[in-house]
Amino acid sequence: MIGGIVRQELIIGIHFEHYNEHNFMLIILHGSVTDEQLHALISRLLEDQYSRPGKIALCAMCKNISTQELSFKGIFSAAKRIKKAQFRKNAKLAIVAVSTASFGLAKIYQAAAKEDDLDEIRVIRNSELDSAISWIEIEQYRDAIKHQIARYETVTEYTVN
Repeated sequence: MIGGIVRQELIIGIHFEHYNEHNFMLIILHGSVTDEQLHALISRLLEDQYSRPGKIALCAMCKNISTQELSFKGIFSAAKRIKKAQFRKNAKLAIVAVSTASFGLAKIYQAAAKEDDLDEIRVIRNSELDSAISWIEIEQYRDAIKHQIARYETVTEYTVN
């Protein structure tokens, strides 16, 4: 586990960790992800506590992700909302996608969220996870990140009480 977690949450289908001391966010999409869950995540990200510019983030789209309830309209809308985020100035976001479908959805998000001269968003294939970690300069957390991703990739059933 990476030290200094300020907030760790699980919106069903979305795991989110924020490390304030490193201005780093780890987001893991797994299982069934819906438009509503994506918008709940964006609402969290727009809170003042995450507003420090220069944010670095890694979003992993696990191999067990189901995007049947995730629409192009929902992704486009989420990307437009995130344009309001204060943390985007000089920020870096690496989106790591396993499947061709999740890669395509991530590219839609990247295109819709694009703001020239604001931040960088890269969509990367899962086989290039190490290069994504290097690009956002968090090599010291490589093993912990891989452990968290592997943990969610092995979960196949979810129980909600």
